[in-house]
Amino acid sequence: MEDVSRSESVPWTPGRFRTGLAVLLSMVPCVGGLGYLMLRKLGQGSKALRLFVLILVIWLINGAVVIISESDWPGMVLTPLAFSLQALSAVDCLLLAIAARQGEEIPKGGVSIAALQFLAR
Repeated sequence: MEDVSRSESVPWTPGRFRTGLAVLLSMVPCVGGLGYLMLRKLGQGSKALRLFVLILVIWLINGAVVIISESDWPGMVLTPLAFSLQALSAVDCLLLAIAARQGEEIPKGGVSIAALQFLAR
């Protein structure tokens, strides 16, 4: 049976201000899912929570390992990982907004970057 929610297209077009704000908010440290909330009318709201939790877990693991082992290596691995996820989400927000402005059908909760497919459930 096909999931009807994914095949629905949301007829809403984000403006330039909302798109820019979504990109900027995606890059705010520790709260990287906020950009998707700006595009919630495109059906992207659930991705905000998933990305926020993932980035929060990365920061918590980083902090716990640094405190327990007093080593800098976790930060050298986990900080770029968190930043990369936030940068990819910013690009995803931008591409989704551009696609909506061009009149393309955007599946609810869909992604435009294959690396973020784990967010689109």
